[in-house]
Amino acid sequence: KKLSDLRVIDLKAELKKRNIDTGGNKSVLMERLRKAIEDEGGNPDEIQVTSDTPSKKTPKRSGRARKIED
Repeated sequence: KKLSDLRVIDLKAELKKRNIDTGGNKSVLMERLRKAIEDEGGNPDEIQVTSDTPSKKTPKRSGRARKIED
């Protein structure tokens, strides 16, 4: 995946693996991770992400049927 395609939670997970500070907004996290990957000799545009966090899917709400009583 491209670095810019990662979610904040994925960026933080990758930074945590490398023992790098995980504070800040998305652009700060992306820049930190980009620098770390370049230091490792990797290509920051093609990062292999092992996502431990499942993609969050919002459950459908089961609406209660309202009965209008006359």
